[in-house]
Amino acid sequence: MILSHRMGTAQMERPNNGRQSLRSRPSAQNTRSFIRFCNKTNRQVDIVWLNYQGENVRYSTLGPHQFVNVNTFAGHPWISCDSQTGERLVVELKDIYEPVAYDPQEGWPPQRRVVNITIPVFSLQSCCLQLVRRLIQKNQVQHLEITDIMKEELYKMYGSVASSQRNKDENT
Repeated sequence: MILSHRMGTAQMERPNNGRQSLRSRPSAQNTRSFIRFCNKTNRQVDIVWLNYQGENVRYSTLGPHQFVNVNTFAGHPWISCDSQTGERLVVELKDIYEPVAYDPQEGWPPQRRVVNITIPVFSLQSCCLQLVRRLIQKNQVQHLEITDIMKEELYKMYGSVASSQRNKDENT
């Protein structure tokens, strides 16, 4: 699989609302990068490229312990998430992975850099909320005897699952 996008580097920008967004930016340099994303989890994982507008572009979905070779560019940001729940996973122990440039002195053909996707260390609170989300329907959250802050977090989690499913449907 090859990305047919212009070369670029990732840049942080501040949109009107003041939040930072990460996106790929064009670059005049030849900054090719050859990587292999390896799913080291028992989950189905989406590999996502952040494009020039900062939008998520699902590049590939990997089953447990599968891999995909990607020809990309240094500085193009990548993320991964659980295909079912939308929960973010880590790539090389980072929330956002930015490939490094291929060094021509390494020879041709290039050796792919192995990039592992793993599950982050979740807080106890996050683990409990994930379990509750799996066990109850969204319309039952209001009846739980937990703080309003926890209810708010659960609603956000339901929203991220719906958003993840919506993005998947749009890209298929």
